[in-house]
Amino acid sequence: MCTFLFEVCAYFYGYEKPAHHPSVWQPLSHPIPAGVYVLVFLGSPFTFGTNLPPLSLALGMGGLLVLILPICAVYLWSNHYDRSLLGEALPWLMLAMVAVSAALLTMIGRLDFGPSQARASRYVTFAVMLPIALLALVPVVRSHWTRSFSAPGQRMTKAVSVLSPAYPFILMACPSFLADLPVWPVIRQARLYGKALVSFINFVPEREELARRVFPYDSRVKTAANAIGRARHCPGG
Repeated sequence: MCTFLFEVCAYFYGYEKPAHHPSVWQPLSHPIPAGVYVLVFLGSPFTFGTNLPPLSLALGMGGLLVLILPICAVYLWSNHYDRSLLGEALPWLMLAMVAVSAALLTMIGRLDFGPSQARASRYVTFAVMLPIALLALVPVVRSHWTRSFSAPGQRMTKAVSVLSPAYPFILMACPSFLADLPVWPVIRQARLYGKALVSFINFVPEREELARRVFPYDSRVKTAANAIGRARHCPGG
C-alpha cells in the first residue's frame, strides 16, 4: 500500500492540468455527479448492442458491481486470519481495484465532460476488469462462507446460486459481444491501413491520412518510423 501511494505521489508530482480540463478538486464540490460518472464508467462494458438507455443501464450495472465488491471486501476483512482464503481472493481483489482506481482517476480529470463521456470505448479495457474479478471473487467468497453450513444448508445454497448476480452481467455482455463482431474486420482493416501509411511514409507521404489515422504530427511519426527501421537493420537487431 505504501509503495502504491508513493508511486501515485511521484506520478502526480509537478502535475499541471490542461487549460480546457476541469479542476481536479471539482469532485469534492459535486459528489453526486462524480459518483454517477464512476458508476457509468464501471457499468459501461454492458451498455453496447442493446436498445436500452445506455446511461441508465450503465448506472444500474455499475451500481450492482459496486454493491457486490464491498460485500466481498468486508467478508475478506472479517476473515483475514484465513491465509488460504486471502491467497485465493487477493489477486482478484487487486484486479477489481485496478478498475475502481481507473474510474476514480478518470473521473477526476473528466468529470466536467459529463457521464456520457465515461462510456468512451477506450475506457472499457479498464472497466471490464471489475466484472472479470468479481466473476472469480464471488465464488471464492461464497465457497468459504458455506463451509460452515450443514449439508442441507449447502445444498440449499447451491440451489439458490441459480439466482447468481452474475447472470445479469452475462446476459448484458452477450449483446455487446454480438454487436461488436461486425466491427472487428473494420478495425483490423483500419489498423492495416495505418501500418501501410507508416511503412511508405518516405515514399508516399499522406500527411492528412497520417494525422487522421495514425498520429496528429506526421513529422514525429516519420522520425519514429525511420528510427525503428534503422534499428531493425542494425547487426544483431
